[in-house]
Amino acid sequence: MAFEFKFESLLKYRKRLEEAAQRDFIAARRELDEALAMIQQMYSSIEEARAYIHSCQGQGQAGDIFRILSSEQFITGQKVKIDIERARARELMMRVEEKQELLLAAAREFKKIEKLKERHKSEFKKEQRRLEIKRVDDLVVIRSGRRKTA
Repeated sequence: MAFEFKFESLLKYRKRLEEAAQRDFIAARRELDEALAMIQQMYSSIEEARAYIHSCQGQGQAGDIFRILSSEQFITGQKVKIDIERARARELMMRVEEKQELLLAAAREFKKIEKLKERHKSEFKKEQRRLEIKRVDDLVVIRSGRRKTA
């Protein structure tokens, strides 16, 4: 007789829930990472604009003032974009935390059912061993009864 867990369908359902929660968490984390990379890229472009301004100031040519003003406007615009992207990143961080909590809860629920399955399986094996020992004892008794009568 093979072991059959009566809550196997529940176990599979909990596993699917855990996998779905994990996919959601990974997607939220990926979106957050992209937002943080975008912010980093914006900071890099500001640094490049500042380096360009510094080089224009060093050259001192007549048309450089317009390039410097243009670069300053670019930097101001990037700062506004960075503030917006930071607010979005904060929202994404909260979303990632929520998804992580859901994942942990789903994992705990799956683990509970899995431990129940393991406990039932060990009880099943103990019962099978007990029945096997009883069967062997019965065989020994039957054999010893035959020898005495023979």
